[in-house]
Amino acid sequence: MLDVGNVTTYDPVNDFAEGVQIFVTIIPYNSLGNATGCTEESFTTFSNLPLPICTTLTLPLNNATDVPVDSNITHRCNRLFRFVRNK
Repeated sequence: MLDVGNVTTYDPVNDFAEGVQIFVTIIPYNSLGNATGCTEESFTTFSNLPLPICTTLTLPLNNATDVPVDSNITHRCNRLFRFVRNK
């Protein structure tokens, strides 16, 4: 049992493991003692999602030349991506 004090949120020191079910029972207490009959609840952490597949440029086209320096870069899918500038 872990007493986290008079709080309504708790941020565990370590992250939960991936893909496991976590069981929690929150038991309020005061100077008269602990609440009784509190229900155990649970949640399952997600497993790391598979890596997305690479995408391709739609603008500028691959191997394009004379591309304006203020050009936008667009790509084929709408998923989140990280732009990595190769030197």
